[in-house]
Amino acid sequence: MFQKILIAEDHDSANIGVKNTMEELNIPNLEYAKYCDAAFLKIKRALHDNQPFDLLITDLSFEPTPENDNLKSGWELIKKIKGENIDIKIIVFSVEKKPLLINKLFEEYEINGFVGKSRNDSHELKKAIEKVGKSEKYISPEIEQTLHRQSNNYILDEVDFLLMKMLCKGYSQDEISIHFRENNIVPSSKSSIEKKLKTLREEFQAKTNVELAIILQGLGMLNE
Repeated sequence: MFQKILIAEDHDSANIGVKNTMEELNIPNLEYAKYCDAAFLKIKRALHDNQPFDLLITDLSFEPTPENDNLKSGWELIKKIKGENIDIKIIVFSVEKKPLLINKLFEEYEINGFVGKSRNDSHELKKAIEKVGKSEKYISPEIEQTLHRQSNNYILDEVDFLLMKMLCKGYSQDEISIHFRENNIVPSSKSSIEKKLKTLREEFQAKTNVELAIILQGLGMLNE
């Protein structure tokens, strides 16, 4: 079982439920961080002191703060941790339950567990900690059923993701092609970009690029 856990959560009401769960599991060392920057600093400081955290439980969405935070979401916190190859298990504890977004968390961010916030979340969080503590993956049963029902499991790669982000911001295909070429992103030709968009439209049964963007946003694939 885990000995040292960090909770990154900015809502006190959620923290109360998490705290009760930790008490049931007899976790000896528990710390909290209300902001992602603070959470990352705690993780780095613990490593420096040779007393690393075993597990991070984090939300995905955080209220904006007056300070100029570098990490503004759980997404960014997890990405930063993975980018520095920090050895820590991660459970996401969030109201966000979009299937493709959850798939992205497991496949690209390599999290260890996902628990959706709900009426029964304390029980599910306890089960998640126990499973992850045994080096097993965990997804709340309700969410797992939704994932199995999800007909389209297409995951955007980095180029797809950037392409759609730029389209949503109003960039033309010509402008995207130039940006890709200048930044050594391949493929960068306009014809290749048009081909990618055609593939995406067919994959998600969208008639236009605008409809495609709306579908992807609704599925959570452009949220980060």
